[in-house]
Amino acid sequence: MKYATKKSAKEVIEKEKERKMTAYFDGELSMAQMHYLLRNRMQFGEAETNVILASMVLAGAKFKI
Repeated sequence: MKYATKKSAKEVIEKEKERKMTAYFDGELSMAQMHYLLRNRMQFGEAETNVILASMVLAGAKFKI
């Protein structure tokens, strides 16, 4: 995994967008579903969940509202 720099992180995101192997970029997953997953299944705190979701949106994720 190459996430140590912003440049390499952006490259990974763009590569995965092109491969279309994740639901994060196709708008099929709702923000509520992702919030539930992070909070309840993965046990992240509220602040961490909010930062992760905001970061995903900045990276180009499309969620149903």
